Amino acid sequence: MRVPVVKSLKKKHYDVLDDFFISDHRVEVDYPDITENILDHVLGIPLDSFYAKRSDYIIEESI
Repeated sequence: MRVPVVKSLKKKHYDVLDDFFISDHRVEVDYPDITENILDHVLGIPLDSFYAKRSDYIIEESI
């Protein structure tokens, strides 16, 4: 990635950080939205089926 690594944010490292910030190099990363997959795994059920069951319950209660 060509990203500088410093042990701390002490003043002695400012020159390394300054060089990085003023350079034209940009780090591109792709963080896909996998929130639904994680919740499906944690809850053990797909969220679509959870919401379907929940909406059936709400409809029955309101009748």
